[in-house]
Amino acid sequence: VDAQAVLYRCFRGLAALTRAVPRGVALRAADGVATLAWTGYRLTPFRDFIQANLRAALPDAPAEAIALAHVRELARNIVEVMRLPLLAHEEAAVVAGVDGWAHVQAARDAGRAVIVATAHFGNWELLGAMLASRGLPLHVLVQRPSQDAFDRLFKETRAACGVQTWENAGAASLR
Repeated sequence: VDAQAVLYRCFRGLAALTRAVPRGVALRAADGVATLAWTGYRLTPFRDFIQANLRAALPDAPAEAIALAHVRELARNIVEVMRLPLLAHEEAAVVAGVDGWAHVQAARDAGRAVIVATAHFGNWELLGAMLASRGLPLHVLVQRPSQDAFDRLFKETRAACGVQTWENAGAASLR
């Protein structure tokens, strides 16, 4: 049995499930799964490593609460990615706001290309799908995931939203 094929089918099924239920239900389920995952994770040696790094960076912050919030946000981002094909119907609920869209539109109206560079804050996959849904031909440069199943899922999901994926192959990719 091909483990990547099984993983791919499992996540395709999970994606279908997240699209079949209301967004709020899917996000609450993500919170529950994240809490369970965090509970199990706390029993591993990685817990001390993560907390030590958090305490070094933020000595007065509650390390465990920050780590749990991170895991929950990651789970919510995964659900949002799985629901990207529904973005046309959910954009108002999902996207908090877009500042500066008039500049993008003005550049496009003038026949100029637009380059959007982002940091890895929030759900960057959601941003790409939103830009593509507004008619911006979008190509994203990505680092290939270590798991073939995830690589295939991400590419399919992006393509379904009108986003073309380019794999990072070093400095030549940026050119």
